[in-house]
Amino acid sequence: GRLILTNKALYFETSGIISYGPAFMVELSDTGMEQQVKPASTGPFGAPLFDKAIEFESLPEPLLLEFPEMTSSTRRDLWLTMIKEVIFLHRFISAYKIESPIHKWEVHSRIILGVIRLHAAREMLRMSPPPPSSFLIFSLYDDLPKGDFVLEQLANHLKETSTITPFSASYVFKSLSKSDPIALSAEMAKEHDGDSSTHEQPLTSLGNTIDKVRDEAREVTVANAPIEGMKEEGLTDSLLVLVGLVSPISKLGPVIQE
Repeated sequence: GRLILTNKALYFETSGIISYGPAFMVELSDTGMEQQVKPASTGPFGAPLFDKAIEFESLPEPLLLEFPEMTSSTRRDLWLTMIKEVIFLHRFISAYKIESPIHKWEVHSRIILGVIRLHAAREMLRMSPPPPSSFLIFSLYDDLPKGDFVLEQLANHLKETSTITPFSASYVFKSLSKSDPIALSAEMAKEHDGDSSTHEQPLTSLGNTIDKVRDEAREVTVANAPIEGMKEEGLTDSLLVLVGLVSPISKLGPVIQE
């Protein structure tokens, strides 16, 4: 079959003899419904042998999409991350009450440009493709500690911006497109000669928040490194066994003193 992902929905078309069949649509922009998308394992007779599928649990009838690969689950992970990014996008717009069409399109443009950069990076680094979340805003900060603070600063910065400048994601995306998806001419800034002091404070606040979250994420990574190393060496189980053996002995201390 064929998958088509937009900034609002996912379409699946089954393969036919000559052409593809009618598209089955999965709505991703409905924030009133709790979207539940997760990786899944499939196999013969229902045995979970191959971890190469995506499961949609929030639909009236659960949907399972398989991505057959010989070795890894790279394609599945890529599609899962991009699908979640679209879901996070609409949650972000709903949670922070972004109502202006300009602000909404700015967020959509950032996501689309992130997917374009991700595709370009994967084409250049086919032997060692980068993780998809590194190029997608909401997927990245969903994994980082206190990433919600960055998203809050981003929402505040968007609301304080009233025009589209040559530095806006929507302006860059419009220049890449052959046609303008929406009418923004009434709000488009023809020149970027105006006073930019009103944007300096939000940008500084957003930059400081990003730096703090990045530092905390680095500290968490460093702190988790020894734990991950012990897991790989099988030391965590040994430590748990040792603690289990020592704890009864420690309880004998008061009894011996008596």
